[in-house]
Amino acid sequence: MFTEASVNGSLSQTELDEIFRQNLEAQDPPGWASAYSPEIFKVTNTTHSSYFGKVHRGPGFFSQIGEVTTVPTYQATVANKYTVVIAPFAESIDISKDLVDDDLHSEWQAQVAEFAYAARESQSYNAFGLFRNAFTTTLTPDGSAFISTSHALIGGGTQSNRLVTANISGAASTVLTTAAVQVAQKILAEMKAQSGISARCVGDILLTAPANFFAANQIARSALVAENGNNGINTLSMVYALRPLQSNYLAASFGGSDTAWFLMDSRKHAVRRFVRQGLQTALRDWSFSNNRTYNYQANYREAYAVTDYIGVVGATGDAT
Repeated sequence: MFTEASVNGSLSQTELDEIFRQNLEAQDPPGWASAYSPEIFKVTNTTHSSYFGKVHRGPGFFSQIGEVTTVPTYQATVANKYTVVIAPFAESIDISKDLVDDDLHSEWQAQVAEFAYAARESQSYNAFGLFRNAFTTTLTPDGSAFISTSHALIGGGTQSNRLVTANISGAASTVLTTAAVQVAQKILAEMKAQSGISARCVGDILLTAPANFFAANQIARSALVAENGNNGINTLSMVYALRPLQSNYLAASFGGSDTAWFLMDSRKHAVRRFVRQGLQTALRDWSFSNNRTYNYQANYREAYAVTDYIGVVGATGDAT
């Protein structure tokens, strides 16, 4: 194989970037989720090193009034201030001049392709940390875990977005089943906004680790209820049109759980990816090194946070 690089002994950033971008921007395989999945991570662009936000209460139910009664006034209220600190991420790869000059088996192109893949996977690994730690250290601005039985509402009272065995009639665990997802849909449907009125959430994304993805598809796509033989209509597929998605970064092998699962309303949830700077690249020519190597660097700046409990129900998939 003859390329411009192998003929003239130089490597340009343009040709490196072309390979890098092709692999970085490749579409996710069917059924797979990543940091680039808009249904799961809502992107907020920022021009600062930190993002400051607040959660608003919102108005309650309208009041019935008389013909000439003074109209009640809602006082706009915010609480639960939060700060998201944007983090820098970077990596580089050394490519020897001889490897480029000889161009053996397009090896340097393969190295850059793997480099781009690592960049994309790094983003996904960090983004899905929100879900790996959803029951413990991922916190919402009210100070509770992302998935909790006791989110304090600004307007008073509490709201649960965690499926527990007590929610499911006769269940010994919250393992992923049709019955469990139906109850999770009920929790979403009855979920209250910060003011206490109905948020009217509808789950359309069923997010799991790969170990649960087969079961998720049976539950979400079967015309009939998957776990029994009574030929009952599966309302989850007929009415809700659930879309199962999986991420390997939810799995136990990456510090998550093979049994945990999440039902999400892709329109209303508040799982966010804050982007200060998209991926940028830079090339140092071999002539500026002391060992005849090119250095190709990539870096980006972003952070991930859950800014409200709304629109998500989670279950550990075990007896909790």
